[in-house]
Amino acid sequence: MARNWTLGGEIDIEDCDVLRLDLTTADMPEDEIKQYVDDQPGHRSWCDTFEVPKLSDAIKTLFEAYGDFDKVVTPGGKVFDRAGPVPV
Repeated sequence: MARNWTLGGEIDIEDCDVLRLDLTTADMPEDEIKQYVDDQPGHRSWCDTFEVPKLSDAIKTLFEAYGDFDKVVTPGGKVFDRAGPVPV
């Protein structure tokens, strides 16, 4: 079943090949997402929502939509590359 995954983040200043997410949430109401973004002005370069079943699917879609980076790091420290999760 598809969920609305909202991801928000910014490119790492030290390593422009890494996108660091500070928001990964499923099915958050739109007004709560807006409030979260408004509470942290200038903290993220973008925020987008993808309708997919799992977070890994949302990250895969993110790579396809915004392909200017090689790795994605979630707020919990999990790393993904274009092939999927990277073992730590």
